[in-house]
Amino acid sequence: FSFMKTRLIYFFFIPASIFSSCKAQNKTRSTECIKLNNIATDTLQKYPLNGEKGLLNAIALFRQALICDSTNSLTYLNLALAYDYKRDYTQELKTINKALQLTLNTPSVLLEKGMVFEKLNQKDSASKVYKVARTKFSDSLRLHPNDRNIISGLLTVLALTEGKNSALKELDRLIAANPGLKSELGYEYFFYRNFDKKAYMYHLSGDLKR
Repeated sequence: FSFMKTRLIYFFFIPASIFSSCKAQNKTRSTECIKLNNIATDTLQKYPLNGEKGLLNAIALFRQALICDSTNSLTYLNLALAYDYKRDYTQELKTINKALQLTLNTPSVLLEKGMVFEKLNQKDSASKVYKVARTKFSDSLRLHPNDRNIISGLLTVLALTEGKNSALKELDRLIAANPGLKSELGYEYFFYRNFDKKAYMYHLSGDLKR
């Protein structure tokens, strides 16, 4: 049995007033880029029901969105996920590196990079990236001890590198230090008790999305 966390796919929303101070040309371009990402995202969410053709179409649309706006880190992350479904790990790694440049090496993206290195059988590189991600998550948690996303990121690094028991042990430690978290982290207990590294990394469940 494996239970999969939902892996994020990013939509963008366009508030009516957001472009009020922009020139008309920039407004049109920005709106177009966002729409391209959202169409691609909707297509990707239908995979595998829409087959390989749907996946390739999503990749093409994400690439168009990045031609339109090459500074959007969320579109790079969506494209990386599409490459992951395609098992094109070389392209996924290149795309994640672009996202890392734009997000200043955010630990959640480093975590994805570590998994790609593992899939490419580059174990030493994966270990180094996981170590940096773990340090960044730990540092962030000291500043934001109640942030569930940071806690989840740290636990996932531990589950991937040391096994689910290590993640559960850390979860117990965090709750002992901050009992108020217990009511908020029931999902994490369920998830990490049933954590399956291979299933998590390769989307081996009825739902491809982590």
